[in-house]
Amino acid sequence: MRVLGYHVGKTIATSDGEICQKVSYLEFLLRPHQDTMRVMYDLDYSVRNLMKKIGEEVPLDSTKIRIGVYRINYVAGKLFSVKRAKAFVFFANASRYVTYPEDDLNLDSVILAERARDVGEHVYTILSELGINVTSLINPVRTYERQIKWLYQRRDVEEDPVVVGIVDKIGSEIYGEAWERHASGIPK
Repeated sequence: MRVLGYHVGKTIATSDGEICQKVSYLEFLLRPHQDTMRVMYDLDYSVRNLMKKIGEEVPLDSTKIRIGVYRINYVAGKLFSVKRAKAFVFFANASRYVTYPEDDLNLDSVILAERARDVGEHVYTILSELGINVTSLINPVRTYERQIKWLYQRRDVEEDPVVVGIVDKIGSEIYGEAWERHASGIPK
């Protein structure tokens, strides 16, 4: 999985060094990048700047707005997404994982997009090493919860003793005594 950093300051830039030129701002963000997680350096700062560029106000907490053919969803500090017809992208917030000095926001947008990418890659690596199948940097805990739920459900409905044995081995190695209590039906 690839991580692509973005920053919206005086310009809109990516960690690949691309800068939004004549394309509409939202179309620039919607450009397809296969198997890519997108992360903004400072989501709230970038969304405020983007909305100023397109002439819209953005509430401080969260919002869903429609601008022509575009639908925008924004949850302060956590999520920003843009949708047009079948094109859809969402962005995580690098500043959720790292605190940046306020002065950094004055740096070049490409540099800040590269920093966002670096943080995203670091978070992705850490989560992967923890055994989490990372599909998004927006809410990795939810991904982890789904994996746990899948293991518990698989154990409870599986009839093949080999599969049960494999699931029990995985569950026991990851969750230890809590898994053993669940597998034997002992309450917490």
